[in-house]
Amino acid sequence: MSLPPARLLAEAQVLHQAGRLDEAARRYESVLKARAEDATALMLLGALRLQQGDALAAAKLLRRAADRRPTDPTPRYNLGIALNRLGRHEEAITALEAVTAAHPDHADAWKALGDARHARAETADALAAYRRAVGLRPDFPAAQVNLGSMLLDACLGEEAEACLRQLIAQRPDDPRA
Repeated sequence: MSLPPARLLAEAQVLHQAGRLDEAARRYESVLKARAEDATALMLLGALRLQQGDALAAAKLLRRAADRRPTDPTPRYNLGIALNRLGRHEEAITALEAVTAAHPDHADAWKALGDARHARAETADALAAYRRAVGLRPDFPAAQVNLGSMLLDACLGEEAEACLRQLIAQRPDDPRA
């Protein structure tokens, strides 16, 4: 006798959190066999595929999840990450701008938007996105490093120094600092 989808989903989440990704994936896939449009299973399996490095599978699942959960920033944010990894930066920007428009305090989405803009050599927009991410979360090393590096590249040394000194003060043992 097979387990009900809700139980499979709960088990998958426990396995996922425990790092047992292959087992979790099998449970998520079983949920989707029973309920093909289960937004939670789509979103979590998409995030898992992203963790496993399969950005293409992740993007397909996350797009479906985002369509079913238009007000939830998580699937669209993760879709933006997957699209960035695939080098589909324009699509990533569209996904991430939707997140930042609806959730302007989503620091991770601003950082990811900065990454996508940087990949497209949109320096001013990338800097603005990184500044927003750091402004929302002053202790955000990945955004600080990217912001500081871009500021150096843009010959904005004083602002770069201030940004990187802040990172060093917050995380003196972080090699990125």
